[in-house]
Amino acid sequence: MVKKYTKEFLISELHRFVDENNRVPFSHDMTPRNGYPSYTAYQNHFESWNGALIAADLFPMRMKRINEKCSICGGLPSKTSQWYIRNESIICNKCYARDRDRINGILDINSCVGKGLIAEYIYLLIHPESINLNNINFNGKYDVYNEQYSYIDIKSSSLRKDLDRKNYYSWNFRITRNKVLPDTYICIGFSEDENSVEKVWIIPNTSSLINKAGICISSSKRGLSRAQQYEVDPTTYNEVYQNLDIYSLPEFCNLPRGDTT
Repeated sequence: MVKKYTKEFLISELHRFVDENNRVPFSHDMTPRNGYPSYTAYQNHFESWNGALIAADLFPMRMKRINEKCSICGGLPSKTSQWYIRNESIICNKCYARDRDRINGILDINSCVGKGLIAEYIYLLIHPESINLNNINFNGKYDVYNEQYSYIDIKSSSLRKDLDRKNYYSWNFRITRNKVLPDTYICIGFSEDENSVEKVWIIPNTSSLINKAGICISSSKRGLSRAQQYEVDPTTYNEVYQNLDIYSLPEFCNLPRGDTT
């Protein structure tokens, strides 16, 4: 007897495969032997395998068929890359996985994305009148909006030593090259051990500190003097950081306390 499936059920099974395997399935993955509806069921309901993936908001593509860059990290695909479409934007496998981890509350606290989100919460707690744009569209063009600074990107960095130059420490705030420039960058500089907020800069997008690689501020006397006009008192930022229960935040709420993986 041939099983009758609804389109909604077939799509839910595609999403179940992604959740269980952290990738988009190929047609040969979908077999009753693997515990899923057969590939032919998808072909019958959606006319083609790609039609089923598009209906499920999933679309894997090979490098030889695509030259687009990831809309989030700007990276090009490798020969075995999986690609996804979200809100008509192409997203690479790594960024899609981080997005899933964020939604499921298991985002890595020590990752760049994790630290960036913590910095966003610090700013939003200090400026509750601001609008958190990531609540509207995660991985959108900007992080925050408020009347004073308009569209804002919140950047974070811990103090790091340059391995090529002795006694040279700096904060490096990376900028996605293909991203639309915000009106303002809020740069939060953590200590080297990341236990405190040491520096905060509010930098307009017209500043000469900004280049294609991002914003680099040296901890040297000369480096700090270059950014002095943009520096604000970090005391309040540090107080909020010290009292912030990170594990209560939606992106980290399902991590065991003290988990850094």
